[in-house]
Amino acid sequence: MNEIVFTEDHWDPSIYPLHETLFAQANGYLGIRGSFEEGFAGPSPKSVRGTYINGFYENEKILYGESAFGFAKTNQIMLHIPDATRLRLTVDGEPVFIDTGRLWAYKRVLSLADGVLTRTMDWESPLGKRVLFRFRRFVSLQDPHLLAMHLTLTPINFSGAIELVSLIDGNVRNIQNEDDPRVGSQSEGLFLEPISSAGYAKEGLAISVFRTRHSNLTLGCSIHHLLSREPAEAPEVTCENRQAAIRYVLLLDPEQEASLTKFACYTTSQETPVEEIDRFLRQKGAHALQEGFDAYAASQGEILSRYWRVAEVKIENQPEVEKAMALNQFHLYQSTGKDGKRNVASKGLTGEGYGGHTFWDTEIYMIPFFIFREPKIARKLLEYRHGLLPFARERARTLGHRQGALYPWRTIAGEECSAYYPAGTAQYHINADIAYAIRQYWEVTGDDDFLVKKGAEILFETARLWSDLGHFNPERGGQFTIEGVTGPDEYTAVVDNNYYTNRMAQTHLLFAAQTADWLERRFPSEYERLTRVLGMSEEEPRDWREKGRRMYFPPIDSRGVTPQDDSFLAKRRWDFSGTPTENYPLLLHYHPLVIYRHQVCKQADVVLTHLLAGERVSVEQKRRDFDYYEPLTTHDSSLSPCIYSILASEVGYPNKAQDYFYRTVFLDMHDLHCNTVDGAHMAAMAGSWMALVFGFGGLRVNEGKLRFHPTVPPAWSGYAFRLYYRRAILEVRARFSAVTYELVEGEGIELVHREMPVSLTSENPKRSL
Repeated sequence: MNEIVFTEDHWDPSIYPLHETLFAQANGYLGIRGSFEEGFAGPSPKSVRGTYINGFYENEKILYGESAFGFAKTNQIMLHIPDATRLRLTVDGEPVFIDTGRLWAYKRVLSLADGVLTRTMDWESPLGKRVLFRFRRFVSLQDPHLLAMHLTLTPINFSGAIELVSLIDGNVRNIQNEDDPRVGSQSEGLFLEPISSAGYAKEGLAISVFRTRHSNLTLGCSIHHLLSREPAEAPEVTCENRQAAIRYVLLLDPEQEASLTKFACYTTSQETPVEEIDRFLRQKGAHALQEGFDAYAASQGEILSRYWRVAEVKIENQPEVEKAMALNQFHLYQSTGKDGKRNVASKGLTGEGYGGHTFWDTEIYMIPFFIFREPKIARKLLEYRHGLLPFARERARTLGHRQGALYPWRTIAGEECSAYYPAGTAQYHINADIAYAIRQYWEVTGDDDFLVKKGAEILFETARLWSDLGHFNPERGGQFTIEGVTGPDEYTAVVDNNYYTNRMAQTHLLFAAQTADWLERRFPSEYERLTRVLGMSEEEPRDWREKGRRMYFPPIDSRGVTPQDDSFLAKRRWDFSGTPTENYPLLLHYHPLVIYRHQVCKQADVVLTHLLAGERVSVEQKRRDFDYYEPLTTHDSSLSPCIYSILASEVGYPNKAQDYFYRTVFLDMHDLHCNTVDGAHMAAMAGSWMALVFGFGGLRVNEGKLRFHPTVPPAWSGYAFRLYYRRAILEVRARFSAVTYELVEGEGIELVHREMPVSLTSENPKRSL
């Protein structure tokens, strides 16, 4: 890709907390926020340091003033784990902090080509001693357990002693916030108990082991060092106050350069037996020192070059948009689990917002992105859901369902963590969202192996739940109705026949029945095995098909509007003109019942349905619904603007499509919701790609075929993107004058351009239309 960097060219404490998020680095397993290694002398500028392992969590009991049967009992919190990025620096006894002394020059650069963060600081102490520091670090994409750091320092105007103290800092706490449900934990204190800590000065090694108080998980961290010069004193090791530290002293003359390489290794009892943690860390660190910082850095570039080969997006004459798109796609890649055991939290590994939980965001936003960018990652995310099936079955029984599985609304390890059921557990559509992702993955990749071995089991167990939840309702002409659920719009809760839920459930039931037929026909032995394991009768798929065909939808009203549910259109409209700007988001300023009594939407609901399951809905109907629901939608959820951008493109509102796209693509880079400090909005980051490809590119996948209807935003000259389809790579380049489709790799692709069939082959790989 073209060298795209995210740069901070001056020190500004007011934006430091935001940039801790935007400069975050991760590899899907381990993540660190973009905090300075040395910290600050005085009160930090609202700094939120953070080191996280995807899926490593602590349990805390959910406290209710009044509880009830079936309420979630335990919250799971992604922990801020011991911080191995810490360095204490002194120059002839004067501590080095950016907020003391004088700063002659400063620059921080995150390269999206190799994931290396570089910070250069020309700093003068209060007593006039000047040093040039260059910090480089990355979280290894080659080895998920590894964090690499390299510090180069050069005295400019003095000879003297420079002290380096490298730490594992176990005095770490999670954010606590009892007022905003989107932020942090309700518990105070240190979640990790120290088990052991040891240092070995001659080896430049320290190891600390901790255990959680309640989830019974163990974590080990080690640090390994290499100095470019002999230290002036023998290294010293201290292990006390939850910290392990190694101290080095260098005597340097003016312009005499020295460097420290530091590798930090992490592992947990989730993948390494407790008795093997010490040996594992020692071996990892020794190998890292042998390979060296530069070798691992080179591998970063190689891995990311393969990713960017397909992921790179080009926006003509729009460098800031192109940079924001690249930053979003970079964070998505590095925050997402890639082993089938870890998912992607709503804030990724960039912060603690929403407790590190996984939501429906994965299936509706992130998996569509990865299906066309890195389909192997998409499969791993779906495998994670398969691994949670036992918890989903148990949850279904707790909620009184005789069979089937109900996935948790928010979780890390499988248990429901939503303490507010009207906007949590009641969102049964999570089942259909997962089924939607399975279907899209299978249609785009043709991965029969996944559908046979894992996907079908998820589809069948979750389809069973709809059968038990709904019923053929004589009051609705015998149609199949679903009562007491919440759709995507969390400002309208526990309603009957939510349009999104019913439409997605219908799609789910019909696809599950179709899959059963396909599996019985193509893989009869696998079908027989699965039905035997599940105790599934031959009548069940026929029952799913019947319920899907007879699904009830609230009838279009006299204005031609699709009702969001049975009662939504009968409510009073929210008084938007009388709502002060500072009262958004509404959920922080009004009791839920006040919100529920009105026509007001937190995010796209009917409009989202028209994107995901709108093949048989006319453009005219979609436009009427867009016109009706748009003024009612606050977009208090970051998941909403991208959906409105996509539908605006489809129904012929190019200016609105462009405006909503900007609200999505710049959401984090410009901190539009004023909460990026809590972590980047992963779904919106994926949504920016969706708005480009599904919106401006007009891409839809119907029965496994790619269909495009490209448009170019009014302020743009053109754009280009690539995507995987089956075993091929397709590039789409759109300008006002023409659209070009090119087969970059593979034997051929059949697609549809504005109802026109287009065939690309290795002999004829390009068409301009």
